[in-house]
Amino acid sequence: MKHILTSLLIGLTILSQAQLLDPKTKDELDELIQSQVQDTLAPGLAIGIVKDGKIIYEAYSGYADLKNSTPLDGTSRFNYASSGKQFTALAILTLIEKGDLKLDDDIRKYLPEFYPDVEEKIEIQHLITHTSGIRDIYHLWNLQGITWWEESLSNDDALKLLSKQEELSFKPGKLYLYSNSNYLILTEIIKQVTGISFDSFMRNLFNNLGMSDTAFEPNHEDIPKRVLPYGYWKRYRMYEWNADLIGDGALFTSLPNQLRWEAMLQNEKSDFLSKKSIKQSQKTIASSSITNYGYGLEFEEGKSFHHGSTGAYGATFARYSNENLSIVVMTNYSNIIASMITDKCYEILSGTTFPAPSPRKPQTIGNFVSVEELLGTYKTSGGYYYRFVERSDTLFLERTNREPVALEHEKGNIYHEINDPDFQQQFTIDPEVGMQVTAYYPTHDSYTLTKHDISWEDYDYAKLNGKYYSDELNVNFEVKHVSGETYNIIFDYKTYTIQAFEPNILWVKGFKADVVNGAFMLSSSRNLNMRFKKK
Repeated sequence: MKHILTSLLIGLTILSQAQLLDPKTKDELDELIQSQVQDTLAPGLAIGIVKDGKIIYEAYSGYADLKNSTPLDGTSRFNYASSGKQFTALAILTLIEKGDLKLDDDIRKYLPEFYPDVEEKIEIQHLITHTSGIRDIYHLWNLQGITWWEESLSNDDALKLLSKQEELSFKPGKLYLYSNSNYLILTEIIKQVTGISFDSFMRNLFNNLGMSDTAFEPNHEDIPKRVLPYGYWKRYRMYEWNADLIGDGALFTSLPNQLRWEAMLQNEKSDFLSKKSIKQSQKTIASSSITNYGYGLEFEEGKSFHHGSTGAYGATFARYSNENLSIVVMTNYSNIIASMITDKCYEILSGTTFPAPSPRKPQTIGNFVSVEELLGTYKTSGGYYYRFVERSDTLFLERTNREPVALEHEKGNIYHEINDPDFQQQFTIDPEVGMQVTAYYPTHDSYTLTKHDISWEDYDYAKLNGKYYSDELNVNFEVKHVSGETYNIIFDYKTYTIQAFEPNILWVKGFKADVVNGAFMLSSSRNLNMRFKKK
């Protein structure tokens, strides 16, 4: 790790002269960042901390470019991803202060072609707080069979599709549902108001803030000092990323630039921004009923933050207002979770220990549960399904949007996947709800599903058969019953063989499809009730 440590220690030597951290704390932070990069030549991360308006820690570990052995340093520009939404919101605030627009302006004042049949106001503040009901563009492209990060899609492409949408997920202002489309639309409103492109407007803003290494980059092929993103598939491989969408993400920035911004916020002082704008940017919107999201910021008690993730890029900033403390973490390696590193930094600095994450494997062994006892359908409150079935003396697990896998008994009340023993299922009985199964895997938190008595008796499986279409997406699909609870969902671009777990409900491509008045209503984590009519 010689090269990695060299790039790390250059920054730390300068900082140690300031003596803003006690030696023990500094050593623990050093150990944390070094622990994330174990190989001699590997992608890595950058960590910075600002306290009381001063940078007290800045460190780098790993490489920006493995092919050319370029170490990460203060000139490296990471993709800040969704953590950059705060700056799109800041741009809106500067225009409000000038009197160029208002928070309660209807977006159709600037984009009259959008949602002509929606009677309720869709206000700018609804975009900022993800309460507009406008559906997430990436989920729309998913239904069209488009893998967005493999395509050179632009904001214009997104706006063209969004302008064809006729319905919202819900009435504006009534719910919070995170949607990247909100911030893409904000970029167009900024363009309409200022008369210049969003990326040019933002370059001027960042230059005025003294953040010359920060910009929304609309051309993925020409990004100076770009840190390359890597995943690990038996070896480090560059993660392909070709999108040209900006405003909801694609903010390329250096750690020193972000630490400068955090210091400005703590000092509430800028030669360009008014103190009023700085203060307002760090609060929720007073006229909104939403208290967990503001100007590109998420809120918890005593903390504001945002996570960003695009492909192998990850970024998190966290601000602890009561302590006048900010932590910034950026990475170019998909195996490093920036939010977890941020939490670990805070633990080191404050001595606070966060609640332990849910266990990744069973902690105890219960009484034996037979195959006959566990067979059946289980689901979460959100409608994610498991079904355990027996075929030819082998136990199989069927899951939402997954291929069936064979299971075998491990011990007691624990079973596991035959080809991946780390995937364990533990069966327990809750006195109030009955049989439950908890799923464990090393890379994610455990989760529990409850057994339900779902009857298919006298059900007409063929009633779902037919062709369905959406004018908003120009997408068609056909449903064909195969046998039992198995259906084929046939899109123009691909056929999916799926298992139905409950009458009149199908899951495909991450969308739950409910039959309502003969139509399929598709919903995902960011889009609700997309109507596919039956032909």
